[in-house]
Amino acid sequence: MPLNYNKMKKVVFNNGDLSFDIEKIESFDAPITVAKAYDQNLDYPFAIDVEDGSYFYAEQKERDEDFEKLKSIVPKFSFVEL
Repeated sequence: MPLNYNKMKKVVFNNGDLSFDIEKIESFDAPITVAKAYDQNLDYPFAIDVEDGSYFYAEQKERDEDFEKLKSIVPKFSFVEL
């Protein structure tokens, strides 16, 4: 009979890089600032900045959805809205 391990449900974000990095992000020690960003000169102008990394989006709605998910997953961080 195979062992039954408790596996956490993988969190899926609109941004695949953020989905990939979420475990690393969760391991950061507070204080960490997570901020929404916008740069009209980029093809993907909407972003979430986490520590030394940025996650880019073409659509504001997708960025905002991921921002809210992050707030629920790592509430110990500081979240800055535009």
